[in-house]
Amino acid sequence: DMEFCRALPFLASLCWLCSQGGDSKPAVVHVIPHSHCDAGYRKTFSGYYSSEVKSIISTVLEALKEAPNRRFVWEEVSFFSVWWEQASEGDRSLVKQLVGSGQLEFIGGGWVMHDEATTSAFGVLNQMSLGLKFLNESLGTRPRVEWHIDPFGHSIFMPELYGLLGYKAVVINRIPDHIKQEMKRSRTLEFFWYSPFSNQTIFTHVLDSHYGTPYILDFPTVEERATFFADHIKTRLEWYRTGNVLIPFGSDFSFQNAVDDFKKMDEIVEYITSHQDRFNLTIRYSTLGEYVDTVLSSGVTFDVRNGDFLPYISCYPCLASKCGGLWGLPEGIPCGPEALSDSYWSGFYTSKPAQKILVREQEASLKALEAMNAVFPYLARNVSVGLELGRNTSALLQHHDAITGTSFPDCYADYSKRLENALAAGSSSIALLKSAVLCGEDQPVTLHPDSVSVLSGLNDTNSAAVVIQNPLETERYTYVEIAL
Repeated sequence: DMEFCRALPFLASLCWLCSQGGDSKPAVVHVIPHSHCDAGYRKTFSGYYSSEVKSIISTVLEALKEAPNRRFVWEEVSFFSVWWEQASEGDRSLVKQLVGSGQLEFIGGGWVMHDEATTSAFGVLNQMSLGLKFLNESLGTRPRVEWHIDPFGHSIFMPELYGLLGYKAVVINRIPDHIKQEMKRSRTLEFFWYSPFSNQTIFTHVLDSHYGTPYILDFPTVEERATFFADHIKTRLEWYRTGNVLIPFGSDFSFQNAVDDFKKMDEIVEYITSHQDRFNLTIRYSTLGEYVDTVLSSGVTFDVRNGDFLPYISCYPCLASKCGGLWGLPEGIPCGPEALSDSYWSGFYTSKPAQKILVREQEASLKALEAMNAVFPYLARNVSVGLELGRNTSALLQHHDAITGTSFPDCYADYSKRLENALAAGSSSIALLKSAVLCGEDQPVTLHPDSVSVLSGLNDTNSAAVVIQNPLETERYTYVEIAL
């Protein structure tokens, strides 16, 4: 029995080769190196940057410089902007060189990987604008592919937003498990996603087995690792139509020692490449852009889908592919239709309500400030600090572990403090702009943002003016409550 078990990988390879035909063109394996860096979760944003992200970016650049065949994709602009501000001119030049050569690709382009269920259109557009502006001004680059592999479900706003932005494709992951399994069976994990609101369509790839590296490094020899990897790939190939397969290489905060990480995968890539007669696979490092270009030029016809993928349903958190998928059924985990009723990821729609309210209040403050800044741009110097803080804070809170309320207590407290500071700065900036508009920049009159404390201190001998602003672009009628 043990001998038979040892022979299973060989038999799987043999069966796959037979099904492809003896002289078939080798399938192409696109290994996509990445590191998923949450903008806050167990640690705060600043804590993650100093302890992990800084070394990830620095060592990835070192590894890419060593070998021109290596690739890397980066998503979170918020973290990269901090690194960029601290980087030497030499490191900045290296980044530009790697982007120009195609070894380093920025994907997504947003400040964070935003949540799709609890965010507002204003919040999402602000965080996208902030990230795209930074990439354009600092590197002269613009992403072509969106990489949204960790938010808890996916909205119909995706094809609408990224279609209008001119993106070529989106990659998603957390969709209801029973839908993903059906997509595997019908080979429809790749499709054109249609939005009925403006007739936008965009090519969409659903990750078949989450976004982590397959479990290949537990084997003692390169040959065993390569053999297992090849068998794993051939199983995945059955779920796609083009003879190309996307294999993520990385996970949460991976590549903190990128040189060593790449060397381990280099060994597997080189072994499979040097044994073409055995594996019949072409394997290479790719960026998402390279993968999408290859698939879309394959001549294969893809289905069209509409609708969203909410709520997210997973019978086992983060391991949806294990539910009757590639790895088989985990022991003790009930999967199937009977388990779906209590597998909905929908609690975050309402959890941490106080923070969700703060996010909306801060967005309203920022929108009002943006409106006044647009009408009176000559006064921008008076509110530049408050405006920048407001934009950055709102963008950070769109992160899929921020506004959702799924972060750990220390991180939650950090988010709340940032929101309170941004709200205070926004209110002060709005009051300053109103004062300058009504009274002139040189007038000593000051409008207080905290109207309650000012009005409650009035007596019969003094008075105060209340200035009300409509930050919307349309006329409206509403009640205004003034507490005395």
